[in-house]
Amino acid sequence: MALTATIHRIELEISDIDRSVYHSESLRVAQHPSEEPERLVARVLAYALFWHERLLFARDLADAEEPSLWRHDDQGVLATWIEVGSPTGKRLHRAAKVADEVVVVVYKGPDDGRTGLCRAVAGMKIHRADAIIVLALPAAVVAEVANKLVRSSSWTIIRAGDSLQIIVDDAVYAGTVRVSTLAETIAAG
Repeated sequence: MALTATIHRIELEISDIDRSVYHSESLRVAQHPSEEPERLVARVLAYALFWHERLLFARDLADAEEPSLWRHDDQGVLATWIEVGSPTGKRLHRAAKVADEVVVVVYKGPDDGRTGLCRAVAGMKIHRADAIIVLALPAAVVAEVANKLVRSSSWTIIRAGDSLQIIVDDAVYAGTVRVSTLAETIAAG
């Protein structure tokens, strides 16, 4: 018998001071049986940090053709492609050719996932690597939130500059996000 996804219900409040985004919504996020809790947390954070009224979670985590999150413009053209984790260089190369904006959200390891991303794209020529945004979430904070993950909760996500505060029910987590381009990340890695 196949395992089914776990549905998480999240009452989400977003306050992104720099982008002047203030938004509330009720999310239903599916966690695939093979998906680790940290990745689910990173997907929700990516959704909040890049929120747009047309931003959607992928329909199927197992579909190699879809990113973790994406947004189409008014004409149906793919405008934003967001990967969570360390995608291959081939995948990022393709994404940079089909979407105006490409983002990679990393969240795991002692350097918040940047070394893993560098390994995943090593030796690859990636189209517009200098325009691909890499957002490194604080790995320790993502892990803490994942350890307290429940199926129904309220999240408030506040971002101002590189400061990130996450309030899940009554627990407060704070850390720093790091933003660079893929080219900068590779050069530093």
